[in-house]
Amino acid sequence: MRNVIAIVVIGLSLSGTNALAQSEWPWHKTADGLHPNGEEQKYLWLLNRARQSPHVEADWLASSDEHDVRNGRSFWRVSLPQLKRQFAILAPTPPAAHDVRLYDAALLHSRDQIRRDTQDHQNQLNRIDGSGFHWLQYRGNVYSYADNALMGHAGFNIDWGPGRFGMQTPPGHRYAIMSVDGNYTNVGIANLVDRNPHSRVGPNVVTQNFALADTSIANHYNRFLVGTVWTDRNGNRRYDSGEGHG
Repeated sequence: MRNVIAIVVIGLSLSGTNALAQSEWPWHKTADGLHPNGEEQKYLWLLNRARQSPHVEADWLASSDEHDVRNGRSFWRVSLPQLKRQFAILAPTPPAAHDVRLYDAALLHSRDQIRRDTQDHQNQLNRIDGSGFHWLQYRGNVYSYADNALMGHAGFNIDWGPGRFGMQTPPGHRYAIMSVDGNYTNVGIANLVDRNPHSRVGPNVVTQNFALADTSIANHYNRFLVGTVWTDRNGNRRYDSGEGHG
């Protein structure tokens, strides 16, 4: 069971002018409408559910018997009482909205992780700057060894890995997902599948870019109406790939 890694940068400020949107917001999905795809939307749905009710998220993370959650907890010997205590102090925060510029940067990073067969943050922030997204606060998550979005989200938000109580210290991935040490209102999530039997990474490689936008720049906002329209076909009371409506 591999651990996940995170980076944080706060404080970049860029100047410019802002412009009011006069038509449909074009930055929430790729031009072909294929991204966020099912797994990427599932990551987004799960993180926004977690932000809405941190204590409910903690109960689920601690009690879920689904192997994608249970196995990671067991492997890293996560202290469930400590997990709940850490979430008990978190306040609910607004949901994040998907931004295609952050997604484009995340896609480049996920591709690079597969190319180099690794898990790291090399050039992750540079790719954000190259995407045209201007930020004031930023956090980045990477998980190169996820079986699926459920496992990836649980790994990020429990933040299982080396450290006291079976969780990383500080829990930087959780800080990004729960918007703990910043106001991360924009997110780009790129999940790629790599089933090369000769690779160490995979089967899923995910990069998450979280940011607070510099609203002095045109087409940069931090307040959105967001949501997922879906049918709970399998009755598990959460969004899964293939259940969404366009």
